[in-house]
Amino acid sequence: MFCFGGFFLISSVLPSTNGSGIFELLGHTGILVRIVLLILIVMSVCCWGIIIAKFIRFRRVRKETISFILRFHQQKNLSVFYREASAFSETPLVHVFRAGYGELVRAIRGKEGEKLRPEAGELVRDSIFRTMHTALLIERGRLEKWLGLLASTGSSAPFIGLFGTVWGIMNSFRNIGLQGSANLAVVAPGIAEALIATAVGLATAIPAVIFYNYFSQKIRAVEIETRHFISDFMNFVDRDLMRRIASSPQGEEVHGIVTAGETGRAVL
Repeated sequence: MFCFGGFFLISSVLPSTNGSGIFELLGHTGILVRIVLLILIVMSVCCWGIIIAKFIRFRRVRKETISFILRFHQQKNLSVFYREASAFSETPLVHVFRAGYGELVRAIRGKEGEKLRPEAGELVRDSIFRTMHTALLIERGRLEKWLGLLASTGSSAPFIGLFGTVWGIMNSFRNIGLQGSANLAVVAPGIAEALIATAVGLATAIPAVIFYNYFSQKIRAVEIETRHFISDFMNFVDRDLMRRIASSPQGEEVHGIVTAGETGRAVL
């Protein structure tokens, strides 16, 4: 992990003579600086756990999203596709689709055998769109889960490390006063101990900020794809509603749903 890599980087640039390696310095740090370092290490471990989990999640999401979209446009029967959609458990599109299809089924069953006026068709369309948009927001919230910790770590870790550094420098100056000497041999070890906290804070914050922005971009990409899918689904709904409205004056009862084709029907 980047945080622990920072330890070895600092150790490589510090002189190793006279027991002044990084682990020797850590052995002489005060209790408060050690607590600060422990907090930063825990934050780093948590962040890397989130990063790895998100990498795996978004890789699966991308793969299933492509397969889902291709399968959707090839499907001629929405009711069959609705049952098959459970196989796509990772992509948010499946939950948005199931929400929209469920609302469409409820609307059609509520109007079964009735003449559909344009005003009623518009209400049905708006209801389906709102349902799918709500599902999109829910899925976005699921994708954003734990990203707040990355953002908080990226913004707070440098200051936590700086706090440890300031405290360590204060102790160094206090020791200088007690020893009555300010030569380099006395000052350098204490300053080095204090700066370790800042280095660890930066090593914790940098990957957190980088991957927070990276995953935020991934979420925006998924949201754009989902909105495109909603537009495609609403096109199918519009064609179905137009067919129903056109057939209403003759009193014809329509029981199908237009799917991937202009005249294809899916029996509910």
